[in-house]
Amino acid sequence: SVVFSGLFTGATSDASLTAEGGAAVLFANIVTLGQNVNLDVATTRLGATASIDTTSAGAAASGGDITFGGALRATTDGSQGIVLNAGTDGGVVVTGAAGSTRLAGFTVIAANLSTQGVRSAFIDSTVVAAATYAGLLDTSGAGGIGLHGAGTHTLSGGATTTGTGGFTADGAGLLSINTAALTLDGAFDRTGGATNLGAGISTTGDAVSFGGDVTVSSD
Repeated sequence: SVVFSGLFTGATSDASLTAEGGAAVLFANIVTLGQNVNLDVATTRLGATASIDTTSAGAAASGGDITFGGALRATTDGSQGIVLNAGTDGGVVVTGAAGSTRLAGFTVIAANLSTQGVRSAFIDSTVVAAATYAGLLDTSGAGGIGLHGAGTHTLSGGATTTGTGGFTADGAGLLSINTAALTLDGAFDRTGGATNLGAGISTTGDAVSFGGDVTVSSD
């Protein structure tokens, strides 16, 4: 295993990070100055709530890519979360299925996001270009799911929220809900851009609202 027990800072513009092996454990933050972070391991486990920031707190606003080669999970269910900031040009990729232990939070700021399923207390995603969610988005807290930014958001695996969590999408880009339904324990609130609705939306008596054009592509 590769264990990050203290702050890792790539202070120069050519300092990227690649970790390989069976597993990685994050107890602290990782910061680079516009360079990529690649955790090419089967599982990345959070030993504490941590962040990976390839903009160095905005000093390199365009950022760099953040890649997880496998699953991303907490150590204790619902106790450790992650914040991923890849900047205005960088992408975030999570290639593994949802981790077996739920995250306390999953927050992304990036140009692009590609992920399989995510299990977290809440999900908050802001993209400039495009986000694709191939697996189930599963949240357990009141924060639910929030999708933001100018980019498109495409869901192919559906979403489930509990704990009164809702679903908010307020960006200008197209929201596509493909093939798998949303089952929500809170409201569905779509403001901003258009929506392509290819699957159903159900709530526990909460409102479903659309502020833009809606195209229904499924019965």
